[in-house]
Amino acid sequence: MLSAQSTKTKSPFKLHQLSAMESKTSNSKILEKVEGAPEPDYSCDCGAQPQDEELCKVCREIDFEEILSHNRLTRSEVPKDIFNVRHTAGSQCPFCIFLRNCCPTDRDIDFNDKKRLSAYRLKPGRTAPIFNTKKLNDSPALEICYGTSRARSTSRVILPIHANDSPSGRHTKTEEIDVSIIHEWLKICDELHSPCRKTAKHSISNLIPGMRVIDCISMEIVPSTIETAEYVTLSYVWGDQPSGTSESHTLTSLPKVVDDAILLVRKLGMRYLWVDRYCIPQDDPINKAIQIQNMGKVYGDSALTIIAAAGDDADYGLPGVSSTPRISQPLIRIGGYCLTVGLWRATPFLD
Repeated sequence: MLSAQSTKTKSPFKLHQLSAMESKTSNSKILEKVEGAPEPDYSCDCGAQPQDEELCKVCREIDFEEILSHNRLTRSEVPKDIFNVRHTAGSQCPFCIFLRNCCPTDRDIDFNDKKRLSAYRLKPGRTAPIFNTKKLNDSPALEICYGTSRARSTSRVILPIHANDSPSGRHTKTEEIDVSIIHEWLKICDELHSPCRKTAKHSISNLIPGMRVIDCISMEIVPSTIETAEYVTLSYVWGDQPSGTSESHTLTSLPKVVDDAILLVRKLGMRYLWVDRYCIPQDDPINKAIQIQNMGKVYGDSALTIIAAAGDDADYGLPGVSSTPRISQPLIRIGGYCLTVGLWRATPFLD
């Protein structure tokens, strides 16, 4: 059993001298393992080549085995940082590059500037409190946090890729999306989330008057009925393109993002798609007002929403659906562990 330790003792995570120990915080307890809990294996059997030998002196001090091997850890207080990431500036160490790729870009930061990078810290964490997944099994994680230890907001979550029944990272396909994963997500929603169950939405009284959807088979705009109640919504940036017309019920010359969304709906075995630009009538002010007032319900009642977060306009498309390529995920293998990040920057910092 790992006992609670004071800041004067050596942490089980081998905190480096550049870590929060320099700040002389008063955290008396770091992480404590629950005695008697089984030990699942959080390693990955993908067979990729480990990069341990290429790590810099600072990253080599991290005991990944210690951090990622525990089944259940309780957090008495905020856990100590592993280190401040300023040493990663300009480093060619694989883990340093990985951490730079995991840092967010919502702040203007030069990733070769140690002073700017000193605002970020790496710390151990658990998926349950991070994702508020009280009903799911817990698993280890790392967090890249921005700010001081007293006023810190989680910026990125780093997850091990494993086969246990708990939150995990995963290897993603670079060429195309894995539609089977989306099917799994939809199944979880339908079986475990009562607000998401289809039966709660499919009724005459639940239909929005005048609502229309795109039939992805006939490529026509059709009225919403009980038959069209299972539909997908698309959220995207219009860009500088001229507005499409909804006066015609047949669709032609669609922007790439809409074409890709239609293709994805078909791949999912579904049929109907709602896109505000085409499904809200522009020539009927009264009906247009009704649809705009009910947009929250339109999105809330859909089976899923496709959010086109990549690109600057509607012609960029959906990465991994047709011809728009996907960006490789930040990924590193240390020992038997593969680590990846849940959200990352659109332009990875590779050198």
